[in-house]
Amino acid sequence: MERDFNTDDFELFLKQKADQHKLFPSDKVWRGINNSLHPGLKWIKIGGSLLVVTALVFIFQETNFSSTSKTSGKEKLLSNAPKPVTPEQPAVNAPITSLQTMAFPPVKGKTGIISFPSNRSSAGVTPVFSAEVNKINALAATQPLKGFVLHNNDVLKENVAINVAIPGAQPALAQQDEKRETVFEKELATSAVSTNTASNEENISLQDFNWLQEIAAIKLTPQKKSKFNLQFYFSPTISYRRLVDNQNNSHTSQNIPIAPRDLNVNNYIDQNASIGAELGSNVLFSVGRNFTIKSGLQLNYSRYNIKAFKFYYEKASIALNTSGPVADTISSYTSYRNFNGYSPELLQNQYLQVSVPVGAELKLLGNKRLQLNVAGSIQPTFLLFSDTYLLSSNYLNYTKEPSLVRKWNVHSSFEAFLSYKIAGLRWQLGPQFRYQLLSSYYDRYPIKEYLFEYGVKIGVSKTFRK
Repeated sequence: MERDFNTDDFELFLKQKADQHKLFPSDKVWRGINNSLHPGLKWIKIGGSLLVVTALVFIFQETNFSSTSKTSGKEKLLSNAPKPVTPEQPAVNAPITSLQTMAFPPVKGKTGIISFPSNRSSAGVTPVFSAEVNKINALAATQPLKGFVLHNNDVLKENVAINVAIPGAQPALAQQDEKRETVFEKELATSAVSTNTASNEENISLQDFNWLQEIAAIKLTPQKKSKFNLQFYFSPTISYRRLVDNQNNSHTSQNIPIAPRDLNVNNYIDQNASIGAELGSNVLFSVGRNFTIKSGLQLNYSRYNIKAFKFYYEKASIALNTSGPVADTISSYTSYRNFNGYSPELLQNQYLQVSVPVGAELKLLGNKRLQLNVAGSIQPTFLLFSDTYLLSSNYLNYTKEPSLVRKWNVHSSFEAFLSYKIAGLRWQLGPQFRYQLLSSYYDRYPIKEYLFEYGVKIGVSKTFRK
């Protein structure tokens, strides 16, 4: 018995029925799921909010406290400040024996500062000012003094500036001033002091006061400049050499193919200049307004290029200028040729030298700011490092022989430069020429080499202060 039962669509049927009974959770459920997955964010937000609020409260309290303290400080200073002399205070008629308060005759529109020398206490005055103080005491004994009030510390340990304050007229007390002037005139009449005598004494007191003002003036002497300057400089250079052949030309011509009778080493080599550098510092001493001597320490890097050829190793010989029972030839093996190699090769002769230049500068024209100068120096030199190739006697090979390189030498230099002073520094710029006085090699080597350099020197110097 066959049953017609198709199961192909049964899974689709179940899916359709299940879709009809879907349940969608509410927003509260989703928020709970999110909080359970990220539990720390809520407390971080709460903590950050509390921190911000606490900081704002602290800043507000600090601001109020600082303003309050400033106000209280000002009130304290005002309470401790010396009170000005009012017109109601009695006049000072006693002789002046203390420097705490002194009274002078009134002069409208006059103010000043009076300084007294050191080693003075409040009990007395040094003999230097005794005559002037006696004059002031005499004036104080003959008439009441008011107007000039002089305040000072209790004890004078050093030069102290004493402020002389002249109170101005007060409009509210104009009538009282007039009454006081009338009383003052009556007192002068009863004391048998004439008006002319009082005016003369007032003029004398003014002269004394002006004299004290002149004594109180402080004259500041300008700081003297030192004659010593410190200089730093740098110069990019173009380095080259001058070669002089001092060997037996007849012997050399036999070893050079197709050589003329009169040989010149410069006709058989291919060399050119290269870039070097100079760096140093000097201490300058001004002998006069236009002449300066200098000395210091200097480094020089010199080099030049040699065009050669690579070849198989072969023997190279150098005939030396010697006399007596010593070797007259040095031989070594080299792979560099001056002619006819199978590949070109670029060699370099390099020198690193330290020297102590001793020279002078001369100002040709200019003022304190802009000047044109010339300078020259002699430079004892020591060779720190060298990498040199020497030419063999037959001009056929280049070889190394450090024993023939001179360690001590002497250079000379000449320069002209413009200098400009700005912000306490003097800058200079100008060309210079440096020449080697002795050969780079000992006299045993027949070819003499003299190095020279062209450069643009850039320097800055600073004047020492005493």
